[in-house]
Amino acid sequence: MADLPSIPSSVTNKVKKLKNMTLVELRESLQRENAILKNKKLIDKLRDKGASIEKFRDRIAAEINYREGLEIQDAMSNLDIADCQHVKHICEIEKRTSGTERYKPSSTLCHTKEINPQSKAVKLIEDCRSSQQPSKLIPLEESLCILKQQEERVKEEQTKVRQESLMERLRRDLREEEVISSEASSAATSTMSSRESLVNIDDS
Repeated sequence: MADLPSIPSSVTNKVKKLKNMTLVELRESLQRENAILKNKKLIDKLRDKGASIEKFRDRIAAEINYREGLEIQDAMSNLDIADCQHVKHICEIEKRTSGTERYKPSSTLCHTKEINPQSKAVKLIEDCRSSQQPSKLIPLEESLCILKQQEERVKEEQTKVRQESLMERLRRDLREEEVISSEASSAATSTMSSRESLVNIDDS
């Protein structure tokens, strides 16, 4: 009977060895453990079906998270905004420009003249303001009646426009018929005169 394959040596590593490893080594070992767990044939041959490998993988991941958190804390503690030369430079620029008035290219240099309150323009503005009546709240039934009246007015206007267009078309048709009839009568008279002239020539 063939012996079962032994558990990989990475599983037998102790937690103390993990603490001595660097962050790069921990990430490499985590990749190796994930690759072993993906090999289903090898995992099925193990006695614990890869449970010990999963535990060791979880320990490596926890150690990586702990190390990364420590690095972030160290970076934040060493970060001093007051010592940053760029921040100091920006603060100096803001202090220099805060006292001076900002240049506005679109504004004019001339000061605006004061408007006389007795002028006609002011009175006209006041009259326009007074002519604007405040809006009223009306009930729903009244608003529906107003809408119906407006619809009827619109329909009446549309019918008027249609009637006017029809009348204009009829007038145009009558004018065309008159022109055609006048042309026909002139043509008939010309033919009659030409016949009479021919008859006179024959008689002579």
